[in-house]
Amino acid sequence: MYQPKYFSLEEFECPCCGSIGDGIDDNLLEVLDKIREAIGHPLYITSGYRCPAHNAECGGVENSQHLYGRAADVYADSENTPLQIAALAEKAGADGIGIYEDFCHIDTRGTFARWCEW
Repeated sequence: MYQPKYFSLEEFECPCCGSIGDGIDDNLLEVLDKIREAIGHPLYITSGYRCPAHNAECGGVENSQHLYGRAADVYADSENTPLQIAALAEKAGADGIGIYEDFCHIDTRGTFARWCEW
């Protein structure tokens, strides 16, 4: 089991029930640590694991990677835009990368996926 250097599992808990489901994917934790190391300052998780009820409540897609502990929505300070975080995520080995106005979605779904909602 991968032990993240910069993140605690509590940061990934579902906001409505405090669960992390079956756990957070080791590959995701490694990717996020690599991004955090590259930017040299905190990377904030706004959404990690989502239980099915919370995923539906926040408008997540039916097969969201958040449901499986394989996704995180993140942002950094104003010096690092979501586009810059996405570039670092790609270098770190993320499978799915979505760029939004205020955050970057990063996942380890096992297949290539890219999208921009901004």
